[in-house]
Amino acid sequence: MKRSLTLLPAVLLIVGLATSGLAWEFSLKGEYENRFRWLGRTGDHDLFGNAATQDHPGGRSVGFAGPNTYNTGALPTVPMPTSNFLLNQGSAAGRQLLITRGGFSSRQSDAFYNESRFTLRPTFEVNGSISVRGVYNIGGYRNKYHQNTATGSEYLVVPPLERYYMSQSSMNAYDTAALVSVEQFWAKVGLPWGSLAMGVRSFPFGVGATFGQNTRSESFLLAVPFGPLRLLGAVWPARSRFYEAWATIPDSEGKSRPFVALGLTGAKTNVSMGAIAIFRHFPGSSLISSAKDAEDNTWAGLLYLKYFNGRFLANAEYAQIKIDSNRPGDPQLLEALGTLAETLHMEGRHFFSELGIVLGPWKMSVVGALASGPVLSDGSRLRNVPAGGFYQGQSTPAPFSPGNNPYVHVAFPINYQALEPYEYLMFNTYAGGNNGGWNALDFGFVTDEHGMMTDAYCLAGRLDLAVASNLNVWGSYIWAHRLERNGTYFGQYQSSGSLASGSIPNLRAFYNAAGRSWGTGNDYVSDGFIGWEMNFGLDWKLLEGLTFKGRGSYWQPGNYFKEAFQSVVFDEDGTVTTRGVLRQRHPIVAFQGSFLIEF
Repeated sequence: MKRSLTLLPAVLLIVGLATSGLAWEFSLKGEYENRFRWLGRTGDHDLFGNAATQDHPGGRSVGFAGPNTYNTGALPTVPMPTSNFLLNQGSAAGRQLLITRGGFSSRQSDAFYNESRFTLRPTFEVNGSISVRGVYNIGGYRNKYHQNTATGSEYLVVPPLERYYMSQSSMNAYDTAALVSVEQFWAKVGLPWGSLAMGVRSFPFGVGATFGQNTRSESFLLAVPFGPLRLLGAVWPARSRFYEAWATIPDSEGKSRPFVALGLTGAKTNVSMGAIAIFRHFPGSSLISSAKDAEDNTWAGLLYLKYFNGRFLANAEYAQIKIDSNRPGDPQLLEALGTLAETLHMEGRHFFSELGIVLGPWKMSVVGALASGPVLSDGSRLRNVPAGGFYQGQSTPAPFSPGNNPYVHVAFPINYQALEPYEYLMFNTYAGGNNGGWNALDFGFVTDEHGMMTDAYCLAGRLDLAVASNLNVWGSYIWAHRLERNGTYFGQYQSSGSLASGSIPNLRAFYNAAGRSWGTGNDYVSDGFIGWEMNFGLDWKLLEGLTFKGRGSYWQPGNYFKEAFQSVVFDEDGTVTTRGVLRQRHPIVAFQGSFLIEF
């Protein structure tokens, strides 16, 4: 016994010396959120039709319009494999992220979801110069917003891991409720003259209108301080021609090429500003066999300014993207693209500005923002890949023949995180209809699970009141209108929510119902008013580490939907038509509440 007691201090001393020799430390932060969402309309007029038609013999289910991903529900087909859903660029079925009839609820006028997630953020401090971090999320498989049915090939669809686990019922206590996914993991190395970060992480830069916490960066980022300035250099080693990592084919005819970025930031007292430019040369695309000899040059630039002195705040950001795409001597591809130009110059831009003032417990802020969209007029028309519109070739009857101008305006969405404090339904949930974020072919660095503002300009305001140290209440208002006068064709979206592909007879019927003449040059939506929205909310810290967040939203869709969307309505004889005109949309309302536990 004495020998054991004598050896114990020696063992503890050896263990202590070994631990101190390793000199690494571990820390863990995390959060648990349980979220409830309810959405409904105040009448029977949805974005795509009259709900009463679903109770009519021989009628069609209108359901509750909303986003429907992975081509299920009301969309026309279910392409396989779904893991490559962003690669289906050649047909309307490839546009997966759409607002569709029955997207939120296949029946009736409301939908609700109860979800939860458990996110862990561990940090390993190897020493004073090196740290390794990660973001682990306990979520689950789910087909977002899709109501399960027992029909067709929908059972073949396997969506990816998602952040939230949607509550379901199970008879067995030990059935798996959720799965662990690794969202981010990266390392940061301190150097004598700067720092080097490498790995998978978020990439917030600027005020969040272009890059936010939802933007993933799989790159090497070198930061070198120089007085109040910071020089940045970054390389994204392997990205596909347009989209995400699963489009990369390592040993294909057209290998992926890296993005390279140079940036500069500066901060002093109450002001910070910065700029970044991102470049990429792509010599080919194996995703489109006829374009394997194509050549793309991409450039994106961003400027931002932030100011806050404790009383006044100002944020502004401008971003622009240009893509020069060369398609020499390939008439088959030019036919598919809907243009006769062999060299295409695509360009998009957006701007976001915010002003505010803090007066005691009150905070007031206003926002003005705009984002470019497609221009489909004869002088600048391109379809199928970047500019939206109908999926038609050169044989399409007038007025939808392709244009020859190689200069094309494209959609460049504003990241939803910048506008999230001001709106919830108009863009964040419904993407202003079928534009921005839900559209897989939008040119942007994020699509995420949210809609985003594209082809629009908006004015918004918000008022916050700190009732107590643990309670903040707020209200907001936003008004929005389409930016591009010729950005949407009259009747561009079918009553299912998909683009009006191959439906010239339907379009003629829709023109007649609306009192328009076909083929007279009057081919675009004349009223671009998207609507207005009011929000009310509160953030209530109930206990240390426990906060309740609630918000209510009310969106009145504007006249834009009357002209852009074919609708399911009753004909004069009482029969149901899918290409009618619905002259009014009833307001959509929503409530979201969540309990957030942070530790």
